[in-house]
Amino acid sequence: LRTAVYNVAVAKRLGVTPLECLDLRIAAKYIEAIADCSVKIAEAAREAKEASLGIPENIRQRIDELHHITYSIHENAVEALLEGDVKRAEELSNEALELSRILSSVNREIAAQRPGLITLLLPVSTNLYQIGELGLDIAELVATY
Repeated sequence: LRTAVYNVAVAKRLGVTPLECLDLRIAAKYIEAIADCSVKIAEAAREAKEASLGIPENIRQRIDELHHITYSIHENAVEALLEGDVKRAEELSNEALELSRILSSVNREIAAQRPGLITLLLPVSTNLYQIGELGLDIAELVATY
């Protein structure tokens, strides 16, 4: 991608414009950050299992709700990027408010738990939220085409 930015002939062979190459490089950075967040979530899950911390079912359901919107945003943003679907990317901006609403709700419920559980679960919700935000950033790259 870097070469294609500097060499129009390479970009042409790849079927992308130099501007699209820049956007793809930025998207790759966002995806790398998403992977980092995913690792942190997995580590927290492993820690909860090792510590035999019982996570209440209502908290599991709320975190699952946050996960579902996050996953949907990320999946749709990447598909919009790969397909160059500006309309789909623009529609994702509507999800930002819902993502924030769910995070606030989840965090209120987490804050009502015992301290060890709070320490473990707040980073999970924060990293899920961050994944959603990064997905919205990917969608924004497409929406500016």
